[in-house]
Amino acid sequence: MSALRDPAEPHAGATSMPLLQRYLATAIDLHRQVKHASWNLREPDTVILGKSLGKVALAMEYCCELLVAHAVMHDGTVNGTVQLVAARSFLPRYRLGRAAAHLHGAAVIEAMEIFAASARSTATGAVERGDRDTAALLIEIARCTERQIWMIRAAMPPAQPVPPPSPLAGEVSPDLLAPGEVDRYQIARNGAASSGGSRP
Repeated sequence: MSALRDPAEPHAGATSMPLLQRYLATAIDLHRQVKHASWNLREPDTVILGKSLGKVALAMEYCCELLVAHAVMHDGTVNGTVQLVAARSFLPRYRLGRAAAHLHGAAVIEAMEIFAASARSTATGAVERGDRDTAALLIEIARCTERQIWMIRAAMPPAQPVPPPSPLAGEVSPDLLAPGEVDRYQIARNGAASSGGSRP
């Protein structure tokens, strides 16, 4: 005897609609964070990372479309307004403005790792509920996101080292002095150093 689902019982995918709505909101939020990062890179060597972030944004848009298609298949309402996205996304707020490329790259990777790890964990729960369609969808989204993380890491510029303080920090550059003032400045500086006083 074949096991038939009771027509009055909602399909497992339909019971996952609130969950899917939350993931859609988060995917939209992640897409916008990636675009924000690509717009606000501040370094001369950002061409490679900027192009990579553009490709990542397209991949995240594809993930959004997968979630939308799944929701529509189960006759669910697709909510993509800014207000609902802000209320439902589980990502931390993106706090960087105009900043160095390696900082934006690290921030985007952190957000994507949160999203991918959550999708994998939730997929396990979907399998336990018997909702294999939703589980397969979330696994596909997690894998797609993890591929984008790899792409960003490959395009990341190295962190710019902080230069050590100059031993003459705070001193007047001789290049800024008139020729007749250089000798007087050097004499005054040497006198202050030998007496332990403050530098001019």
